[in-house]
Amino acid sequence: MRRAPRIRLWPWKAWSVSCLALLLGSIQLEALRANDQLLFQLSESLRKGDLQQAALLGDELLNTSDLSRDTTLPMARLARELQRAGDVDQALKYYLGSVRASERPEASSLPTQTRNMIRIATSLVLTEREEYESACDLLAPVVENLSGLDKELGDDGTIQNASMILNRIGRSSLSNGEFAIAERAFQLGMMLSEKPSATLLLGHAWAVAMEGSNPKKAATELSNFLIQYPDHPDAPQAAMLTIECLQKTGDTQGTLNAAQQLLENWPDSESAERLVNEFSQTEINQIPRCVKNWLLNQTQPDTIEELEPDLLAIALISASEQATHPHWASIARNLARRDESGAPTSSVLNEFTQSSKTAEAERFAAILIAPQKPESVTSAAREAGCRWAGRESKWSMLALAAESESVLHPTPSRNSAVERLLAESLMQQGRLKDAARWWDYLVDVRGESDFSTLLRCAEAETGAGTDAKKAQRRIEAAKAVASPSTFQQALVSLLEAELLIRRSDFNRSRATLEKVVRDQSIEKKLRGRAQWLIGETHYLQKQYSRAIEAYRTVETIDPLGSWVAASLIQAGKSFEHLGHQREALICYGNLISRFSGSSHANAASKRLAAIDAKSSTSNPPTSGSIKR
Repeated sequence: MRRAPRIRLWPWKAWSVSCLALLLGSIQLEALRANDQLLFQLSESLRKGDLQQAALLGDELLNTSDLSRDTTLPMARLARELQRAGDVDQALKYYLGSVRASERPEASSLPTQTRNMIRIATSLVLTEREEYESACDLLAPVVENLSGLDKELGDDGTIQNASMILNRIGRSSLSNGEFAIAERAFQLGMMLSEKPSATLLLGHAWAVAMEGSNPKKAATELSNFLIQYPDHPDAPQAAMLTIECLQKTGDTQGTLNAAQQLLENWPDSESAERLVNEFSQTEINQIPRCVKNWLLNQTQPDTIEELEPDLLAIALISASEQATHPHWASIARNLARRDESGAPTSSVLNEFTQSSKTAEAERFAAILIAPQKPESVTSAAREAGCRWAGRESKWSMLALAAESESVLHPTPSRNSAVERLLAESLMQQGRLKDAARWWDYLVDVRGESDFSTLLRCAEAETGAGTDAKKAQRRIEAAKAVASPSTFQQALVSLLEAELLIRRSDFNRSRATLEKVVRDQSIEKKLRGRAQWLIGETHYLQKQYSRAIEAYRTVETIDPLGSWVAASLIQAGKSFEHLGHQREALICYGNLISRFSGSSHANAASKRLAAIDAKSSTSNPPTSGSIKR
């Protein structure tokens, strides 16, 4: 439940003294006038302090059917004495009897002020017993008397004491979650004042808001309170509650205006912080400008440490929406140093990527991937930066970071995921020997044993290592953890075949590769690569005709696959070895026209140029030659 606003309570002493004096004086005069034996006995019992006897006489008065006597004041005096003696239950009984007596015809001459005082005294006891609804029922006629045409009949003390009790009822009811009672109590209190206090305005508005049936009314009353009392200690809370009420009404613009008011007028309040925190998991395009501005204002050196990583992420994105922001680097460094989960960092990089802020993304990633000091980036933040670089194929950034670190001396910001990505960047750049050191570290030192790591380790060793036995051990390790799925088994088979090629065991290599090619359950890309490797075995054996046949088969397996371009360049070379220049030109031209973005296209262009140059000096091209 939301914390209720602070409500000021007034002292009780003035009421107790004045009320008691009035009741005592009135009862003496009444007893003398009525010359009633029962009333006389009651008065004597009270004078002697015999409350037990007085109570018996009081019960007789309560039960009498004789309506000729007015028992209002005797009952009130008895109730007061019992209250002073600590017998609150008995006192309440006689206070209520006094109230009922004051409503009878024989009490018609009783002054309105006296009736009011008796009701106030009774409501005080009910309030102390937390019977707030009954207390409000008793005070409602009093408020009507004091706030209507008969207001002149009351004095400031009576009004003050009635207001005091209503404030107490409102405050306690708010705390207890009895919002309808609180609303009624504060409403009655406002009726007693020509200019309601901040306590009454806020208390009533708060009760209406918490009751929940009329959020529009609550928002209006809370706004009115803020206009009249902007410096009140509870103003920020009231502003926050205004926002929530406006949200319930669906008033989007009103909600935005109220949020802006809170963040601009009370920026250092807990309510402002709470409002901003509610946007920590919101899409950046859904966050109001006033929230972004508040966050940017908090990025000063003396306040930036108070922002949680989620909010730092929003602040960094917000700073990037401006041409230049003086705190951009400070925000980025703080986020990198304090992000223990990596999620805020990832959200920033993803947002930069989606909004085409490539420069900002790379600038931030550089801070993450290659930290200047070991403690300046958390491992989670660095991992997020490395993963982003991998997704965006920023392998050069990762490779530079790999070059700047010692493989065997990890920094605190390095974890296995970071190291995998550093190793992969070297693989992507064809630096298998450098990559192999990282993969060896991951397997032999870190103890990583997942299939993908073991496979990459085996690939690096097979492609760049000088120890065939070590390469075989790496392959066996990957094979041992490979799942029964044909995909992982095929990957291992391809590695085994490559190692056999390296050992010049071409027949066994082809036998392994042909099993992969024939297995229709294996995806086309792997089968295409296996077929290309079959062509390589023939090429290395200088069996160029067979190599050409094998290379041409790649396209029948995976027509759009990446290995088609590799097979075309190799087929062209094979034709050249056979002296078939025209067929070689066709292969190279086909490669350039179909796979211009391929890494093999540049090599094909060079081969074409070399053939053209040779032809122009020895055999001029015929009309059937391929022209570029």
